[in-house]
Formats: sequence, structure tokens, C-alpha cells
Amino acid sequence: MKTWKSIFKSKQVRKECLYSFMILMGIRLLATIPTPGTNPDYFKTLIHNNSALTFIDAMTGNGLSGMSIMALSITPYITASIMVQLAGVIYPRIHEMEKGMEDERKRIHIITLVLGGFVALMESSMIAFSFGKKGLLVSAKGYWILLVMLIWTAGSVAASLAGELIRKKYDFNGSSLILLFNILASYPSDALSVYQTMISGKQMVHKVISSILIVLFVIALFAYTVCLQAAERRIPITHSQKIKGTSMKSTLPLKACPGTVVPIIFASSILTFPSMIAAFIGKENLTALKFLNTSYWFQKDNFYYSIGAIFYIAMIIGFSSYYAEIIFNPTEVAMDLKKKGANIYSIRPGKETAAYLHKKSNEVVLIGAVGLCVIAMVPAVLSGIWHLSGIAFLGTSIVITVGVSLEFRTQCIAKSQNGKYSSMLEKGGIF
Repeated sequence: MKTWKSIFKSKQVRKECLYSFMILMGIRLLATIPTPGTNPDYFKTLIHNNSALTFIDAMTGNGLSGMSIMALSITPYITASIMVQLAGVIYPRIHEMEKGMEDERKRIHIITLVLGGFVALMESSMIAFSFGKKGLLVSAKGYWILLVMLIWTAGSVAASLAGELIRKKYDFNGSSLILLFNILASYPSDALSVYQTMISGKQMVHKVISSILIVLFVIALFAYTVCLQAAERRIPITHSQKIKGTSMKSTLPLKACPGTVVPIIFASSILTFPSMIAAFIGKENLTALKFLNTSYWFQKDNFYYSIGAIFYIAMIIGFSSYYAEIIFNPTEVAMDLKKKGANIYSIRPGKETAAYLHKKSNEVVLIGAVGLCVIAMVPAVLSGIWHLSGIAFLGTSIVITVGVSLEFRTQCIAKSQNGKYSSMLEKGGIF
């Protein structure tokens, strides 16, 4: 609380936070407007039967299950951002542009926006065409399908532009904040679901005990996620100073979860893709799909369906390792340390340093990936044992909530410190 008080002492920070909040609330108000001619009960049933889809629904702020004009929300833009990052691995020029001058970074943002609009158009057309004649739309005529497609695409583009406005004008990560607000918007309805499933109908004593245990569990899960997000291995670095003949020491941090929630998004997308295709061709009742449906995992009667959880865990670990390779390049870091006259104690500069960093990075990322698997498994376990599904604050979305909140806090601290130093300079200096 003391940190937040010091942050909001800055008038400029308060102003930027207020304007950003107003933009975010505007997006949330748009999310309450239903799409004309749609049947929201259709997708509610589909999402209820596959708890892997609940994460996607949470990312849209229940816009998908409610069939609002913001049914896709910011998710196509996030998909486009990930696609651009992956393209940077294949095409080094894109990676250079991401870290280049302002004009090059601006070009990357424009490409991401355009690609996000294209992804939104593709997703909306797939949903409208595949489910339109099965009860999603009141009328499955061509012009009506086209109208719904355009509405959803326009809603997604509006969310993307709002995120870009926040980024350019107030220097916050707008798309992440929209995603955070979407998830927070689903918390009240999720809390009601928990109450109806686990507390309602019990005696008062049992209600109080159950409520306390649930609150403690949620707090512990959030605390665990905070620790996981902040976890890092600090490699000691020695900087030689040839003029003075002394050395200066620092550390190189290796984060346990460099990709935050991205590996789980990848894994969840692959997990839900076969179910969506099966629903499109009318084969949603295939037995094989139950292995990929988290709603069937950890059930007493059909425990063998939980084999799908092993595949899910393997994908999260695999994607965590792959995404870490994209973000952290040991060879580049080793070369940069060598140029600066820095080295790791008892490790020779160059190739040996790169090999050492690669090994340590893999070890740390593996620990972080296992930690992510624990969080990702919580909703599946609760769904299988207590039939409690679709709860945003008991699963993967916690990683987003914690990650974005910590990022926003760091940005606000940096802004308040800059404002503090600027005011000191205006008064005559810092010292």
C-alpha cells in the first residue's frame, strides 16, 4: 500500500491512470451490448461442456459466452502478437525491427494490428459459418452471417485500437490491461458459481468453514503465482575495470517463467482445436475427444480420460522451453558480456559462457514450466472432483492477472520516479 501511495502522489501518473481506466471501462461497456440475432445459450452450453474453452471465454470477459459485440475482444490481437514474435525466430529481420528504432517498432505495431484484424475476421467467420445453422444464429442466411462477422471483427479491432491508444498516449501495455479487465469482469459471476456449487444449501457452520477455506485457498493460489512470476536465478557477473585495476560485480537474472501465460495459451489452443473442428462437422460426441476435454479428467468413473492431462502437461513444458529460446538467446548474451569485458566466475567468455547460460536457463525454465502446470491443472482437478468448472480465479487466468498487475505496478513506479527526478531538476538539481 505504501508503494501505491507513493506512486499516486504524482499528478501526472494519476491523470494517465484515470484516462486509461476510462478507456478500459468504455471497452467493458461495449462488451455488455449483445450481438443482434444470436442465441447466447448455445455457446454457454458448449463452453460448459469443455472447461478448456472457459479460459478463452475468460479472456474475452465472458463476451464469447454472452455473444456480445465484443465476443472476440482483444484475443485476435494477442494471437497476432504471438504470431509476429514467432515469425521473428524464422525471419531475423522482424526480430531486429522489434528491437530497432522507433519507426521500425511502429511498423511492427501496424503489422500486428492488421494481422489481428485478419485473425478476427477468420475467427468470426469460422464461428458464424460453423455454428450459425446449429442454433447460434436466429437466422443462418448469408447476409445475417456476414453482418455478425463484421460486428465481431469491428469489436475486436476497436479493442485493439483502444489498447494501442493506451500504449502510445500513456505508455502502458494497453492490450494486457484490456485482457486483465476482461478477466476481472468474470470474477463476480465465478464467485457466484462457487457459492452455488460448494456453499449454498449447507448449514451455517459449514457455510462459514467452507467460505474461509475457499478464500484461504484462493489467496494461497495467488501468492503462489506471485512467487512463480517473480522467481529467477541470478547469475553472478564480474565486470573488469582495466584502468583502475579493480572489478565490479552484478547479476544476470534468468526468469523461471519468461513466457508467462503464453505456453498455456498455446497448449489450450491445441487442446480445444480438435473439439471445435468436431463440432463444425457434427462429430462432437466422439470418444477420442474426451481425452482432450478437461471436463472429463480426474473423474472417478472415467479416470482413464485423464491421460489427456499428460499430453497437456507435456505441451506446456515444451512450449515453455521453446518460448524461452525465443526470448533469451544465450549466444547473444555471451557475446554482449564479452564485448563489455564481463564474465561469469570460473567460466571462460564466448562459447563456454553461452553453453553455461543455455544449461542454467533450461533448468530454471523447467522449474517454472512445472509451476505453470500446477496452476493449469487446478481447474481440471476441481472440475473432475467437485464438478466446478469455468472459474477464472482458480486457474490459468491467475497468471495473467498477477503478471499484468505486477507489470502495471512496475510501469507506474518508473513513471512516478521519472516525475520525481524531473521536479527535482526544475527546482535546481537532484543532489
